[in-house]
Amino acid sequence: METSLKRYWWKTLLGGILAVAFGVITLLRPGAAISALLIMFGMFVVAEGIFTIVASIAHRKEYTRWWLALIGGILSIAIGVISFGRPFLTGLFLLYLIGSWAFVTGILTIVVSIRMRKMVKGGWMLTVSGILSVVFSIFILIFPGLAAISMIWVVGVYAVMYGVLLIIYSFRPKG
Repeated sequence: METSLKRYWWKTLLGGILAVAFGVITLLRPGAAISALLIMFGMFVVAEGIFTIVASIAHRKEYTRWWLALIGGILSIAIGVISFGRPFLTGLFLLYLIGSWAFVTGILTIVVSIRMRKMVKGGWMLTVSGILSVVFSIFILIFPGLAAISMIWVVGVYAVMYGVLLIIYSFRPKG
């Protein structure tokens, strides 16, 4: 393994360069990055729907409720088509879904922390994490555009940092 890592150091370098390029492009063109992610989401959902439909039909004699998978596949394709035709709507829906999830999770975390406050030391940290989740959800629900751009910036910064570390690692001594 170590010999392989030394011999193919250039693959690590190439991966780092590609990660930095992806990160920089994402930071410079966040709107295009969001559009690309939504298009990829649409492609994934359509492909998953096609495979689900094919599998449900192929196994219809083995499973009495094969039609449920068929309906699921049709819905997947419909969602994919909607995401191609209405990427803004799809992105907004996904953000609201994330925001709603964070809100519900935050409220439940707060409730659990209050109920367990006498049993667990440091339960206040659980309460604070729940409050943080609720605040995060409110931010997403009130400012969805800013939330989307912020998430893309986080992805871009991560990609640049990851890529730089790979590049540095690729130049380590090969001895």
